[in-house]
Amino acid sequence: MKKIFLGIFIALFAFSCESVKDTAQTQNDPTLEIWEEGISTLSGIITNVVQEKDGQTITLKAKDGIDYSCVISIPNLGKNHEQYREFREGENITFRGNLSNNNRMTVREVLENR
Repeated sequence: MKKIFLGIFIALFAFSCESVKDTAQTQNDPTLEIWEEGISTLSGIITNVVQEKDGQTITLKAKDGIDYSCVISIPNLGKNHEQYREFREGENITFRGNLSNNNRMTVREVLENR
């Protein structure tokens, strides 16, 4: 029985160390923060805005020089739907949402930079 508990403890310890490692890596990059449930925060300058049927596709050049494609719409914003507006090139903005591996974000919240 002690061996089972020891095995579980070692497994939990290994997973908790990996979580801390991921957090430490993102703390050095102020452009991208990863939150609970896969929610990320992304800041940068809007370089292109394409009006779509239900929203906008925004190209955001982050401070690390990478271009991200951010999809924003009223349905995707959900409870934050009042944050939807027309965005313009040159705006400095922060989005919070689900970021996929291909640098595409589904925006869930808009954080205005003033």
